[in-house]
Amino acid sequence: MTLRIKGKDVGLQRCLNGLDRPIESAHELDTQLVVENSSSTAYLVPIQDLLSREIDFNLDIGHWFKGGRGYDELNHLMKDIGHRVVLLHLHDTKYQATPVEDHLPLGQGDIDFARVFNLLKGSGIQWINLETMSSEQDVVPENLSKARKLASTMQDI
Repeated sequence: MTLRIKGKDVGLQRCLNGLDRPIESAHELDTQLVVENSSSTAYLVPIQDLLSREIDFNLDIGHWFKGGRGYDELNHLMKDIGHRVVLLHLHDTKYQATPVEDHLPLGQGDIDFARVFNLLKGSGIQWINLETMSSEQDVVPENLSKARKLASTMQDI
């Protein structure tokens, strides 16, 4: 689900009101609903306005860095909502280059995954979605192996 805020308080309130029905439906269907961060503005609805709702978070780590946010901001985010981040979209990004390249195999971009996974320790992450786009079939086993090794560094997953 993508929530776009058009305008000031009115747009934000409409986005929040628009969340209520999907949250209610998810609850009725015993389904977990998560909100993914955008590369342009982190979470499009302010975190504090989402925390009061029965919704969890997907952290797309490539989008995080593509959007110009760094390790210190990730550390603050995890302190604020880490227990509610249940899904991690895992892919590399060349965010220090122009143009930015996204959804790369692990190790082909600028993200320091050892540092990222250290910041993710103790989070609520239950699932990792390896999200890369590559036409090279031989990168799949290597990418899966790297993802597995990184995930094993998080004792709580």
